[in-house]
Amino acid sequence: MVIFLWKTINNEFCRPLKNPETDIRVLGDKVRERIGVYLKRRLKTDILEDLPEKQIHVEDCQQQMPLAQIERYQAALQSTQDSKSAGPQQGNQVLQVLHQLRDISNHPLLACSQWKDLPIDELIKQSAKLMVTVQLLEEIRAANEKVILFAERRKTQHLLAHVVREYFDLKDVCIVNGDTPGSTQRANSMKMSRQQSVDRFQISSGFNAIIMSPLAAGVGLNITEANHVIHYSRWWNPAKEDQASDRVYRIGQTRPVHIYLPMATHPDFQTFDVILHQLLERKRQLSHGTLFPTEQVEVTPKEVLEKLQIHPFENKKGTPLTIVDVDNLDPESFEIFVAALFEKQGYITEHTPYSGDKGADVVAFQNENRTDGLLIQAKQRKADTKPGSEAIDEVIAAKSFYEEKHGIIFTSAVITNRKFNRTAQRDARNKQVKVYERKWIRKSLEKYGVTHTDIDKFKFQAS
Repeated sequence: MVIFLWKTINNEFCRPLKNPETDIRVLGDKVRERIGVYLKRRLKTDILEDLPEKQIHVEDCQQQMPLAQIERYQAALQSTQDSKSAGPQQGNQVLQVLHQLRDISNHPLLACSQWKDLPIDELIKQSAKLMVTVQLLEEIRAANEKVILFAERRKTQHLLAHVVREYFDLKDVCIVNGDTPGSTQRANSMKMSRQQSVDRFQISSGFNAIIMSPLAAGVGLNITEANHVIHYSRWWNPAKEDQASDRVYRIGQTRPVHIYLPMATHPDFQTFDVILHQLLERKRQLSHGTLFPTEQVEVTPKEVLEKLQIHPFENKKGTPLTIVDVDNLDPESFEIFVAALFEKQGYITEHTPYSGDKGADVVAFQNENRTDGLLIQAKQRKADTKPGSEAIDEVIAAKSFYEEKHGIIFTSAVITNRKFNRTAQRDARNKQVKVYERKWIRKSLEKYGVTHTDIDKFKFQAS
């Protein structure tokens, strides 16, 4: 029997495939017909008759991106088209832009460390997927039922937990991910184990939500008290996604199960979310149609990239940033914003490495010959704080390194989105360091119109 099976599979599958996805499905059917009763593949739905109804929601979970999200999305795509990199560097940029598109689709401020400072309603309305998700959670709360929200990246998990806690007043929302101890023995007073987190969620009464990584919850967890699953960000392997959904769709589940796939969309083109969904469904059908799972089940970055296109917008360059937008940039993006702002003013600028920069964030040359320039230290602060003399000391300390590197004399400068304290302003005068503060940034924004496209373009040019 074993020899027969091997010969059958070998004869059918070892010939060149003209169309791998289509032919593998056809050949899988042929092999099953040839093998007959000797090998049988059974799915859970074929043998467990007591499972309740399962409904997957797709069309009713789509929401058009708001303008700010569209512009960030387009900026990420445009930056790769404008980049002149080639070879391995271009490949790295492709991966970067895919990660960026995924994050922007989840929330345009996901990379910003200051999103917690936004009012919760403002935070929600900036993301199409978050608006859909909050609406779904409101319906689940009205039904007094429970839900699992799956997201693979930690920053997405923390964003979702923040929204659920603040908007729905659920203070004990657990996050189960790779940082969660796998056993009670490894848990401590600060962290519960995965099973302890699930148990607390299971025994709570009424509406509740738990945030999970698809991998951390892939096996071994039974969460039948929840009958709703929201895949906020999708895993690139449909089998892993199905395993995550099956935490609620298993023996012991008595209520209908609802799986939601929220997607950020646009009426004129297919977004990252839509493209990934289509590819996942194709892979899922392929895995169900073949004799056994193959490496083709996983969606690859190349497949997504092939379907992404640059699409024209009415305002291709994007909306100019306001001073509030600058306040909400993450620290690294603020440094890049400074580089882009000086470039708009005719400088040739370089953003130094985010770590190990010797104390200077931006090098700005005043002419093409690079015979004169500014060495800039950037300090972003919240509304209630003012940077002090440390910025002055850092840029002065970096001066000798960069002057030796470039062979010119630099003028030292510091810039902040707030206002330096009096000590820093006095030290800057005494040590001949130029100072650029909030008032100067606001006027420069009005005059030169820096956009997210400019920042993203600068990021990819420097990568």
